[in-house]
Amino acid sequence: MYINPVQNPADERINEVLSSGREQLEETLVERFEKIAHLYPHRIALKMGEVPVSYAELNGLSNRVARAILAERYARGEIDLEEYRERLGNLEG
Repeated sequence: MYINPVQNPADERINEVLSSGREQLEETLVERFEKIAHLYPHRIALKMGEVPVSYAELNGLSNRVARAILAERYARGEIDLEEYRERLGNLEG
């Protein structure tokens, strides 16, 4: 399935957030994405075929996947309880 990111050149605010200042260089991709998701939760982030997915939906989905990966790593003994809890605490909602 092809996932097509939505391009909207008229949306200057998103471009501004993504490219503003030196502090942006210090942010991770995850931090940048979450900033956009908070600013524009109901805007379309991508389309899966013809199905639009909002930033809020995509953020929620990515956090569920991250929790599942963390749980699996903890169950396998790859991370200890302290690291598991710390990383879970870094995830939203």
